Amino acid sequence: MPSNKTTIILGVAAIVVLLLLGASGFLLFRGISELNKSGSRLKGSLQALGGLYNANPFPSPANVTVESESLKIINHWHHELNVALCKGQIDPDSQSPSKFMNLLDDKRRELDEGSQRNGTTLPGNFQFGFDRYLATKGTLPDPADVGRLTQQLRMVEMLCNGLFESRVTSISLLKRDEFEAPIPGASGASDRSSRRRFNQNDPSTSAAVAPVNESAGAGLLNPGDLYTTFSFRIEFTAREQALMAFLNRLAKQEPFTVVKTVRTEKSVPDVRTELPAEKRQRDRAKAAAQEAAVVDPLKLLLGGGAPAEPAPEPVEPAKPEKPLLRRDRRMCGFDLEQPMRVKIELDVYAFPAD
Repeated sequence: MPSNKTTIILGVAAIVVLLLLGASGFLLFRGISELNKSGSRLKGSLQALGGLYNANPFPSPANVTVESESLKIINHWHHELNVALCKGQIDPDSQSPSKFMNLLDDKRRELDEGSQRNGTTLPGNFQFGFDRYLATKGTLPDPADVGRLTQQLRMVEMLCNGLFESRVTSISLLKRDEFEAPIPGASGASDRSSRRRFNQNDPSTSAAVAPVNESAGAGLLNPGDLYTTFSFRIEFTAREQALMAFLNRLAKQEPFTVVKTVRTEKSVPDVRTELPAEKRQRDRAKAAAQEAAVVDPLKLLLGGGAPAEPAPEPVEPAKPEKPLLRRDRRMCGFDLEQPMRVKIELDVYAFPAD
């Protein structure tokens, strides 16, 4: 009986061991199979990666096709943008120098009349940036410069009309890019030119220190250029409302204009420290005190001594003060605003026509 029990136990144990060995073998076989599959996939991926690294990227027909389509879209956008920016553009108007001078005289007269109509004060004999031609009537521009000069003249007309219609108080300065060659023997022909003296008869010296006009390329559109600019500097006096109106006008008008800098400076405060009536009363009291302190030397000599104290004048009853009007009681406000000095630098753009 005991031997049968032992046999049964050993049989059961043998069966369990066989089952465990079978399960372990199955799991081991499946793991090895998965490992082989992963190794095959890894080898394939490494081969594909090596093919990408070792392949010649250019030309790639697929990339060339995609980039060609992108280039067409960019060219279309650029064309549409250029058409929009060219709208209202002031183009060069090539004409003879004498015709340009006649046009310059006509525009100057029109601008003078426009300033008078709109109440804008101009300095005496204001040249609107064309001093070298208006100050000396005998100076004619170079025929090669007339086209750009006409552009600048029409831009100056546009800017001045904008200032006039914005009701600025006065204009004191208008400077343009003087791209023309300096006048021989003239000093200060250009603010950006070198001021060193040189011997014109010595070619080596002239080449070494000859003045260079940094504005010579203003307004020139060379092949491949996307744009060009004309720079202007304007100094004027205006109230805040007039300044805002002018800046808004520049932002909305054509041609395309960019304001680079705006500097403002107040000469007097816009807030009163005292009412005008109080200031007049204080000035009268101060004048009366100064007059009472003055002693006539003749009376002092004839009197033989210090002047006697004057008899006190009868005190009159104080008169009731009239109430001040509202405009006389204000310490600040739009009507009390004083014009401020404004300095503006701006660029007017020109774009190539398609």
